[in-house]
Amino acid sequence: MITLTNMHEHTAQEVFNVCALHLLTQNKRSGDTHGTGNCMYRNPFGLKCAIGILIPDEGYHASMEVSDIDTLAAEYGITDHVDILRDLQSLHDIECDVSQWKKRLTRMARSYSLSDKLVVNFKQVK
Repeated sequence: MITLTNMHEHTAQEVFNVCALHLLTQNKRSGDTHGTGNCMYRNPFGLKCAIGILIPDEGYHASMEVSDIDTLAAEYGITDHVDILRDLQSLHDIECDVSQWKKRLTRMARSYSLSDKLVVNFKQVK
């Protein structure tokens, strides 16, 4: 399992695949329960954002919710893949509607010279 604590052991492709598969499978934003539209790493209903899936259960604390990925990267000593994590966080939080995630993830993979095969071949289970 890829987490923020072992990120340095994994390739950009592996990190992208885990986050992309999570977003496409969940097919919902992880938002607050107050209706403000604020995104959360983890919400009370069990939803997780693209970065939230990488936070180990034992490492999660509610105060993280006010931190962006750069703050978490510094806290966890992450130097690898920060740009792609930043883009994944932006995609989930503000960039586009959930219905556009597959298209945007495909473009993101290509922009990082990664394979988009997982995204392109993903079929949503109904």
